[in-house]
Amino acid sequence: MPDIDSYIGLMHTLFTLEDLYGLTVSESADGEICLKVDTSKGKDAHELRKMLYAWKEQADKLSSEEISKDKYDEWRYHYPEFDTTQIWAKVPSQELSAAMVEPSKTNSKPMIESRCTMASSKDYLTFVLEQLSDLDSISYRAMMGEYILYYRDKIVGGIYDDRLLVKPVSSAIFLMPTATYELPYEGAKEMLLVDDVDSREFLW
Repeated sequence: MPDIDSYIGLMHTLFTLEDLYGLTVSESADGEICLKVDTSKGKDAHELRKMLYAWKEQADKLSSEEISKDKYDEWRYHYPEFDTTQIWAKVPSQELSAAMVEPSKTNSKPMIESRCTMASSKDYLTFVLEQLSDLDSISYRAMMGEYILYYRDKIVGGIYDDRLLVKPVSSAIFLMPTATYELPYEGAKEMLLVDDVDSREFLW
């Protein structure tokens, strides 16, 4: 879950949404602070905007008494089960996933691995940051029990379920041609697993 038990944690969650999904802060004509989605940030920003519109639709129905508070809460607490504005794909069973993966074993691209994620430990974060300490401008932000890593203010990867994963950019693929592709969490884009985290020379 996001770290929203404190004002500082809530702010860092919003900062991360700004980086990943184009969330922006502005001021309306009457002086109210507004959060908006900058769709020029790309596909993820467009998806967030559509989801927020779906939320607004339900909130408007509640305000106009078209639905009850119980129905509104049911929509929120079971989201996206009752969202009719978009088509949501169900995650296939483990047996179906295995059947789908089996024919692709002959493919030259390493197999994408998926797992049920758990919150990463602060100890592992500290270890990775120490390994990267000789690089300039390494920083991180906590997000939903995991940690997003930045290099010179650009997202380069993150720590997910105590795994160091990096974005599959051309330079990373060149340096790690045999790296495994893994999912940081269900529904996310695949990333490269950095296995050799014990070697500071490799990480530099």
